[in-house]
Amino acid sequence: MIPAPNQPNTTTINNVLKPLVDELLSLYRTINIQTCKFQGQNITVTLAALIGDIISTDKTSGFLSHSSNMFFSWCMTTKGDIDKMEMKRQRHQFDTRAISYQMRETKTISERESLAKRVGVRWSELNQLPYWDPVRGAVLGVLHNWYKGVLQNHFCFCWGINRLSNRGFKESSIDEILDTSNNSISENEETPTIVELFNIKVKKKLISSIIEVVVPSQITCMSKQLGYAKNGKLKASEWHSLFAIHWPLVFMDILVQSSSLQEDLLQKENMIENF
Repeated sequence: MIPAPNQPNTTTINNVLKPLVDELLSLYRTINIQTCKFQGQNITVTLAALIGDIISTDKTSGFLSHSSNMFFSWCMTTKGDIDKMEMKRQRHQFDTRAISYQMRETKTISERESLAKRVGVRWSELNQLPYWDPVRGAVLGVLHNWYKGVLQNHFCFCWGINRLSNRGFKESSIDEILDTSNNSISENEETPTIVELFNIKVKKKLISSIIEVVVPSQITCMSKQLGYAKNGKLKASEWHSLFAIHWPLVFMDILVQSSSLQEDLLQKENMIENF
């Protein structure tokens, strides 16, 4: 991961990578590790994958950022064609590596920048590894794909628990966001929809219950400003903690709102299945 806000440039990243790549090159050629047996053990080590968020994997493997014209590391799609949702000619390992080496051999900064804008590739020290595939070797980590993708979308849009203003939740906007949830429920069905269950009162109770949960120091706790715009975006670790620990602990408080547990469970079957 590359921490914000002052991200290192590609030159700094390559300088940091060089000792690691030199070590990987040595390990790739096979080394002998002394063991209890006199002949020792020959081992070979290769870099299997570069795992991280899109910003760090693109920068480390030598691709331009998402704001550039040639923004995609998988194909030659340009920014002007992004609305078409179609993949252009796919990038390939050897072509991309060849362009990267060509980038390293450029004499001037202006020539280097011009070539980078045209092809969407920069030099990366990882290309020193003879087996490295810059196109397929970079993998989006589960930390960002699942925690900050799937869980965030489900919490904010499927359930409508979103940060909409400094004053807190805004009923009409949330109902508009969750309008698609009503389409899957028939008119004769008595089970309340997610929108009906998560009204403003319930959302406020949910947020207040979550921030009151006491967890050990090694567990990520929730901000007291959760649910408000000034809280900012949750980190991946906070999304994980929210779903794995805080939300299950307060779920029954939100689910059971009458003296009859069985009746509440029956009426809110839709919510339980969604959870």
